Amino acid sequence: MITTTRRSFTDEFKREAVSLLASSGRPLTQVATELGIQPSMLRTWRDALNGAATPALGRGAPAAVSAASAEQAEIRRLRRELDLFGETYNEAWKDNWGFVPYSKRDLDHYAQELQLVFDRNWFMIAEKVDTGESVGVAITVPDINQVLRKMNGRFLPFGWWHFLFGRRRITKVRVGFLGVKPEYQHTGVAAGLYIEHFDTAARTRQKGGEMGWILETNDAMNRAMEGMGGSLAKRYRVYERVLAA
Repeated sequence: MITTTRRSFTDEFKREAVSLLASSGRPLTQVATELGIQPSMLRTWRDALNGAATPALGRGAPAAVSAASAEQAEIRRLRRELDLFGETYNEAWKDNWGFVPYSKRDLDHYAQELQLVFDRNWFMIAEKVDTGESVGVAITVPDINQVLRKMNGRFLPFGWWHFLFGRRRITKVRVGFLGVKPEYQHTGVAAGLYIEHFDTAARTRQKGGEMGWILETNDAMNRAMEGMGGSLAKRYRVYERVLAA
């Protein structure tokens, strides 16, 4: 007599698997193979989370579909807020050496990349109370390197598990961008964003992190980081040479 054991997966695993499929850009069959499941299973989960086949996730399906819809709405919100980031960046950085403005196409691509690490708690926008105008933005993300190190550069056999579930154990962040429009610099906007980082750390599991890159000539930002207990960890040099035609 031959007996078989049917594998079961939690709704959380299904949602994470579908999220990986959507964000990786890889073919469904490839992602399914990496996860050790049948392509038809992943396809069913994807369709269920998109509202096409709700019963596939069993009794937990309505909540799963709701979660998927909320996630999609969050992605759309991220893309809209990246427009605010682009506006602030293009204004605040335009006089810096090597500046290249963000285009709409750049921001579309950036939104795709950020989906893997985006955390609503750490994306901050400073706005004027009376007009709602965006005057400053901070893009901070959980430090995914803590997870990637555990994967040892490999998705199989167990790297995928660390990728799907390790993000909940990330304890650090990376401040990739913090900027204020020129006309609102030195008015307390940046200080407000600094304080918001401390307040967010107090209510999340991320308690420390890294901020970079900061120009060596940006005295105000460097003084602020030192004042908040930061220390210089790395220094980069960029050299320019004009080549004869």
